[in-house]
Amino acid sequence: MRLLTGWGILPYGVRIKWVDVEKPETYLKDGVVILKMKNYRNNSKNLAYAASFYVTSALIPEAKPYIHPKIMEGMEYVVTKEFVEEDPLSIEYLKEVFKAALEDKETRNKILKLEAINDQRFLTRILLREYTKLSNLYPREPDENTYSKQ
Repeated sequence: MRLLTGWGILPYGVRIKWVDVEKPETYLKDGVVILKMKNYRNNSKNLAYAASFYVTSALIPEAKPYIHPKIMEGMEYVVTKEFVEEDPLSIEYLKEVFKAALEDKETRNKILKLEAINDQRFLTRILLREYTKLSNLYPREPDENTYSKQ
């Protein structure tokens, strides 16, 4: 994961605030993603939830508006899975977080392709770096042609 902090792939740090809320919140402050979430008293669940909300907030943030949402969601799942891969129980909790994406046929197909790319270590070393170049379009709003070739 060391490679992801450079190149604008995951440019922000993270800080967790344990609060009694049902729905986690994230916001950016001074280059750090602040994540407010419930402490589930289960380290595997905390890891899966914290990693998923961090990655969805911080992964290639300036390029994100220009990437097809289903591709973006697939990349978020695959990158988050990398974070929690040492804890099999966390992966099961992660599937809960990304349940809608995993059940959506188009997104699931994108995830399978992205996992194959990641197995070759090309997701972080090549694809995400290439996607960061879309940040050159920022802050222009995406239009109807933005996703046409993705």
